[in-house]
Amino acid sequence: MEQQNEQPIESIQSSKNIWTIVISVIATALIIGGGVYAWQWSNLKSTKQNLEQQISMLQNQINQLKQTQLNQNLSNNQPKQPVLNPTPNPKQLLYEFTFTNKNNFPITRKEFNVLQHFNAKNLENRSRECGTNKNQAYFNNLLSKFSSSDKGHIYKISYTGQSQDSGIWKITVIPNKLGYKNLDEFKSDFNLCYAGGEEYPKLISQNYLLFVSSCGSGFDNGSGLPHGCDIVRKSIEPSIMLK
Repeated sequence: MEQQNEQPIESIQSSKNIWTIVISVIATALIIGGGVYAWQWSNLKSTKQNLEQQISMLQNQINQLKQTQLNQNLSNNQPKQPVLNPTPNPKQLLYEFTFTNKNNFPITRKEFNVLQHFNAKNLENRSRECGTNKNQAYFNNLLSKFSSSDKGHIYKISYTGQSQDSGIWKITVIPNKLGYKNLDEFKSDFNLCYAGGEEYPKLISQNYLLFVSSCGSGFDNGSGLPHGCDIVRKSIEPSIMLK
């Protein structure tokens, strides 16, 4: 009789163990599942916030672009106001002459002392070459009208492409301390009567005397390249006016 009573007790104990295991497994599954769910929910929330921030930033950029376009349209529709008394190019203030440089040829300027640049002996040789035959004493007296502080300037205007020649055309300017009234007076004392010279009398004003260089003989070497000096001269020379 005692053995018959022990079997139900063991069966009940075994059943309790099984339910304990089942409950433990279920509890563990719930805990793990809840953790995973909480982690996924946190990630989704963070992703949502990031997307909302990006959308907000894009919307702000769109609004700024729209405002910029609107301002431009309003500006374009307004009548243009004339520019009065524009400020001159500072480099132009250095020049003793005005000119048009439509091709934007580079220009360099070099200062010199008039009495060191011109001397009576060289001017006498020029005069003999041209047949006016003025002597050295004449030119000494002529140059005495300049002081040691009188300056002149040489402007080198350069062709920027490939050229058969140097591609440089020169303008030389000195003060009109000699009081010339017309170009013939200027040429009578400073003329050059040979080809390829650097300083041919070209223009006078009350304040200045202007010389120009030649561009050589014009010989073509067959290379097909342009004569850069001639291109510069033909572009600049017709527009020059002394101040």
